[in-house]
Amino acid sequence: LLHLMFLDGFFRNLVMASHTAVGIYLTLLFFSLLCAILLRIVYTAFSGWLLLHLKPFLHALQTIPSTSKEGENH
Repeated sequence: LLHLMFLDGFFRNLVMASHTAVGIYLTLLFFSLLCAILLRIVYTAFSGWLLLHLKPFLHALQTIPSTSKEGENH
């Protein structure tokens, strides 16, 4: 009887351990996915903001030499 109880306890502990391991794994997976999503959102938002602010600047940089060249040609 004691042996069976010990086995039962052992299996119960094993099941609990496996459940906790799976839980930890799922939690880590969930957190990594969450981090990836957050990073992606931040990256897209930042790149959009950067493009919004850099586009006029780049446009101005591109138009300055062309206008000066046109001025030299004329």
